[in-house]
Amino acid sequence: MHINKHKLVDSLTPVEQAHLKSCQSCAFEYESLKQLSSSAETIELLQPPVSDWLAIQEKMSKVQPAHKPKKAKKMPLVQYFISAAASVTLIIVGWLSWNNHQLQNQLDQVLMVNVQLEQQLATHEFLTYQQSQLLLKVRKVEAQLVNEKQSTKKLLLLEQRSFLMTEMINDKGEEHEYSI
Repeated sequence: MHINKHKLVDSLTPVEQAHLKSCQSCAFEYESLKQLSSSAETIELLQPPVSDWLAIQEKMSKVQPAHKPKKAKKMPLVQYFISAAASVTLIIVGWLSWNNHQLQNQLDQVLMVNVQLEQQLATHEFLTYQQSQLLLKVRKVEAQLVNEKQSTKKLLLLEQRSFLMTEMINDKGEEHEYSI
C-alpha cells in the first residue's frame, strides 16, 4: 500500500513509516513533498505596484464601457406578425388533431355497436316482413355510407344504421305476421 501523496503531515502512522523504509519511490516522493512545502512557506508574497493596477483598469474600461445601459432591441413588425402567425398555426393544428382524435373515437364506438348488433341479427332464424323492410333501409344507408367522403356524415350514417338494426332486433313480429 503506497502513501497518499496528497497527505503531507509531520506524523506518519507506524504502517506508513514501515512502508517508507521499504519503498524507495514513496520515500523519495515524500521527501520531495516535504521540501516543497517548507520552501513554499519561505517565499514572500510580492505586490505589484499600484500603477500596474491602474493601467489594467484603464485598459479594461476601454474594452468594455462601464455600466452603460443596453438598449432594448425592438422586434420588427414583420417578425412580430410571423411569430403570431406561427402561434395561431400551432393552435389550429393542435385543435384539428384533437378534433380528429375525438371523431375517430366516436367512429370506433359506433362501429363496435354495429358489430354487436350484426352478431345479434345473425342469431335470428327467420325474418318477419317488418324486419325485411328495415333490412332494406339498412342496405340503403350502407350504400350511402360507402359513397360518403366526410367523416362527420359517415358517423351520422353509422348511427342511423345502428338505430335501424336495433329496431330490427327489437321487432319480435306480431302473431299474425309471417316470416320470410
